[in-house]
Amino acid sequence: MDGAVFEVRAGSGKNRALLCRAAAFGCMLLLLTAALASAQAQSLYVATQVDPCVPLDRDKLEYLLNIELGTEPAGETSPRAATLSLSCSGNLIVLSVEDAVTSKVVTRLVDLSAVDPSARARLMALTASELVLASWMEVRMEPRELIPPAGPPPAPELTARVNELVEPQIESALPPLRLGASATSLTFLSALAPIFGVALHLTQPFSSMWAWNISLLGGLGRLEGTLGERGQSVSIAATTAALAWSLRYTRSVGPVDLWVGVAGLVGLAYLTGGRPVSSMLTATPAYAPWAGPALQLAAAVPITARLRLLLQLEGGLLVLGSRALVKSDTGTSERVVELRGGWLAAQLGFDFAL
Repeated sequence: MDGAVFEVRAGSGKNRALLCRAAAFGCMLLLLTAALASAQAQSLYVATQVDPCVPLDRDKLEYLLNIELGTEPAGETSPRAATLSLSCSGNLIVLSVEDAVTSKVVTRLVDLSAVDPSARARLMALTASELVLASWMEVRMEPRELIPPAGPPPAPELTARVNELVEPQIESALPPLRLGASATSLTFLSALAPIFGVALHLTQPFSSMWAWNISLLGGLGRLEGTLGERGQSVSIAATTAALAWSLRYTRSVGPVDLWVGVAGLVGLAYLTGGRPVSSMLTATPAYAPWAGPALQLAAAVPITARLRLLLQLEGGLLVLGSRALVKSDTGTSERVVELRGGWLAAQLGFDFAL
């Protein structure tokens, strides 16, 4: 009896294991079906209409066009994103795109007579894909108050899928990372003496109009201070270094890029006496930080395809300043130069695209 009961229980355990495996397999099958259904629902296609007069392989054109656009062949559930038509006009080919996403119709004339017949389908697929993508870019543009196009709006899933396709195209079209150098002139309003130096720049755009910039600056100068009731002149040598970070908004006016930027600078000044004051006085060297926000206005003029000439003006306000002291043998100190208030700066240099 016990053996019979043991065998029945063992059989029940095997049945439970089989049921668990079957349930797991069923869940996997359901998940796979849902994924396929989702992928099918998100796919889209571009319909093609090629007149017999067009001298190229239509099947090859459709195959290559789907590869270039990341679309699928026509299906029962796939929404049509655009219709591509090829027709003849004398010796030219009329390439027309009826865009279902933006409700636009765009046309281009191309000449295939000078193209090798074996390469025509490939070149036409590239040309057509560029035209379709250029039309689809509108879904990523800033909305404007326009008269809406006639006809029903595109389905939300169609717009979402097109948005996914054009996003990599927009990212690849961003302006490149740029590296540059400039000669600088910096004047603190409390000292009114220029400090000349150099700056290195690294600029990275993250959209067509916005970019961040990091600059490393260094300079040397001589500040004139006064000491005592008689106003004895004291020469103070100044060495400065600073790190600047800025956010820029850029607009193009013809070939020239203009931008306005908001920056924050953190620097270090080393102030020391340039010449003896008297046998009883010595200038005390001072390391002191300085920092503050700044507003930048700049222009970039292209010289070559990758090289630009830069001109930048800057105005800032010190929230943390520096000062130079003169100490007598009796131990008393008197301030002769102080960096406070604001500053003005100008930079002239270049940058190039990496």
